[in-house]
Amino acid sequence: MNQEKVLIVEDEENERSGLAELISAWGYRTETAKDGAEGLERFTAWAPGIVITDLKMPRMSGMELLERIASQPHPAAVVLLTAQGSIDLAVDAMKTGAYDFIQKPVDPARLKTILNNASRQRGTERELEATRRKLRDTGVLGSMVGSSKKMQEIFRLIEMVAPSTASVLITGESGTGKE
Repeated sequence: MNQEKVLIVEDEENERSGLAELISAWGYRTETAKDGAEGLERFTAWAPGIVITDLKMPRMSGMELLERIASQPHPAAVVLLTAQGSIDLAVDAMKTGAYDFIQKPVDPARLKTILNNASRQRGTERELEATRRKLRDTGVLGSMVGSSKKMQEIFRLIEMVAPSTASVLITGESGTGKE
């Protein structure tokens, strides 16, 4: 049974309860919210791995909710639902950080596939983070080994600059292993 938490944010009561029932039947833990503002509160309190949100809602739109969630340190996979979708809107949503974009009425088979893929990706991200933490704690980074305080500082610095495309100059005495 999948224990991934899914938050459903939908202003239409029938769609909200129908989605919750369907997704719960697939083994996911679900909670619901009736608009974006309530959805953000539930997201903060419950920390779901996946958020399914309607695009047009009172108080806070699905796009604004997506932006708020995407700015979090550990954002959820956000799936946007809309009855009036366009290609431009879908592209904007994906650029903002949406995991996927679905036209209403929702195709249950497609939704299930999206949820399974998002859940699998979240699991992989958690494993990767746990492995990184373990390697950091054991004093290993790639082929470099060292558990001293100075080496841990160097490992943290390497992890900070690694995603960057900027060049890095490493200086030191000859024979100290800078390569």
